[in-house]
Amino acid sequence: MTVPASDPAGSGRIVFDRVAHSFPGGSGGNATEAVTDFSLDVEQGSFVCLLGPSGCGKSTILNLAAGFERPTRGSVSVGGRPVTGPGPDRGMVFQDANLLPWRNVLENITLGPELAGRPREETLAAARRFITLTGLQGFERHAPYELSGGMRQRAALARAWITEPAILLMDEPFGALDAQTRLSMQELLMSVRQVTGATVLFVTHDVDEALFLADEIVVMTPRPGRIRKKIVLPFTRPLVYEQLILNAAFTELKHDILYTIRRPEYDI
Repeated sequence: MTVPASDPAGSGRIVFDRVAHSFPGGSGGNATEAVTDFSLDVEQGSFVCLLGPSGCGKSTILNLAAGFERPTRGSVSVGGRPVTGPGPDRGMVFQDANLLPWRNVLENITLGPELAGRPREETLAAARRFITLTGLQGFERHAPYELSGGMRQRAALARAWITEPAILLMDEPFGALDAQTRLSMQELLMSVRQVTGATVLFVTHDVDEALFLADEIVVMTPRPGRIRKKIVLPFTRPLVYEQLILNAAFTELKHDILYTIRRPEYDI
């Protein structure tokens, strides 16, 4: 993939090089190896979904990219620089929107730039842009408890995007939503990503979601998580979900991915 001229350094590229990560055992017990021998090159501007059984280390991979954890072995780099901690070049969105209940929607969205000391007028202009992109007009003064789950996730997306990170890391952000709201949020994510051009590394358990959103799907093994298979998707974007699910390639890929996850000894 060609790096856009506006980002010649390729700051949206993530490279995992033979990464392993273990968590210490409690009360002197043995350490738990969450991920081992994980190597992946996430190209600038791509959308990569991590799929695999529960406990296979998908969220651990995101936390390593975010800088919340350090690998036990191997290395993680972003834009050619080692990841040593969190940074403004990476935005994170979790399954729970995690909005601050004492701040309204606008104040939640502008929190990051405020903490970074950005000028208020610049911050408000950016907030207005992402409020429009995420369809939150008219809800700027609402408290989080006054919003539906989908609206709270819209605010979480706007909050992550307002700093214009090169990379968006997403840990099952739509997992708690009902089916219709989930689909609308997937469509929103794709439309805003087209505007921002951010690299997205996305964790999900939902095969349909991965097939709809991703340029590439990475299927992981049970713990300790390794890469079992990489699948570059053949679909031309933009996609219409109702048409995609009738596509023969979609059906075949879904079958093979589910079989691979459920029957890890099966090779496709």
